[in-house]
Amino acid sequence: MALIKCRECNHEISTSARACPNCGAVGRNIDLASKVFLGLVVISVIALGTFQYVERYEREQKLNAEVEARIEAKIKSFQGDANRQEDSNWVYQNIDDSMGRGTVSTATLKSINLVSLGPPYDEPQRATLKLKKHPKYGTDAIFSVENGQILCLIGGCKLNVRFGNEELKAFEASMPEDMDTTVVFVKEAKPFIKRLKKTNKIFIEVQFFSGGRQVFEFDTSNLNW
Repeated sequence: MALIKCRECNHEISTSARACPNCGAVGRNIDLASKVFLGLVVISVIALGTFQYVERYEREQKLNAEVEARIEAKIKSFQGDANRQEDSNWVYQNIDDSMGRGTVSTATLKSINLVSLGPPYDEPQRATLKLKKHPKYGTDAIFSVENGQILCLIGGCKLNVRFGNEELKAFEASMPEDMDTTVVFVKEAKPFIKRLKKTNKIFIEVQFFSGGRQVFEFDTSNLNW
């Protein structure tokens, strides 16, 4: 049986002894086992913490990737809409009806050419073509100028329209309820818009008081309606 000296009292004890029979000090082998056990506990805690950190990191990375993918999809969708808008001369608006009847949608387009109507409307101006969709009042096609007097009496008037290279067609039109002489409504709005969507250019001839007949050209390409 091998003997070693006690670290406390220097008395010889067996290497297998759990404690010194002279002073009661714990044997080296027990002290070493405690240290090994403690070391294993520390390593286990560190390993568990590392595993939890890696697991949490991977979850966060996956979540971030999903969020980034959704954001990127939104950006691409927005860019696609923006590109379609840039490619078009039309200006679109969607406005909630103030009475809660739904959404009012409009598409507005300015004429390519400028026209002078003579005194007192000599300053060159463009005409405006507006398409309007109202949840209660339906669909309208509206022609207007900034200044001037369109000759359209209470009984109505006619707008001569040419879609692209097609033959001229006369559309019945009417004044608005407030009798504004700068605005007329196309009575057959839906057939007008249907033909409008099939062409890239239209010409509208309108008769003005003191300004005579004037033709306005519109680039109607890329209409999204």
